[in-house]
Amino acid sequence: MRVLGIDCGTEYTGYGIVDLLDDERLVCVTCGAIKVSPREPMPTRLS
Repeated sequence: MRVLGIDCGTEYTGYGIVDLLDDERLVCVTCGAIKVSPREPMPTRLS
């Protein structure tokens, strides 16, 4: 199974993708952060 996690923030949005293997181990596929401009209005940043 592949799982996508998203952590919405006001200046950075974090994300991560992990695979759950048959032996129940979690393996990180990718992760990172997206920076948005703090000058933009909050609704624009969260969209």
